[in-house]
Amino acid sequence: MNDLERIASLEKQLSDLGYRSYQIDEIYREAVGTSIIAGLSHEQYQSITEAMQEYIAFASKCLSRTP
Repeated sequence: MNDLERIASLEKQLSDLGYRSYQIDEIYREAVGTSIIAGLSHEQYQSITEAMQEYIAFASKCLSRTP
């Protein structure tokens, strides 16, 4: 799976967890300073991937605690 495919997969997971596109764009901006992901370096893709995984873990943890 290449970088863009991985990000698309994580983006779908975030979307399924209730995140909106503007929130996902903000995750990108926080991680690398832009919401445009085309043409980023491998390190920038890694930063985005790590940030997205953290948000997925957080949302999953919150959902598992819902009564």
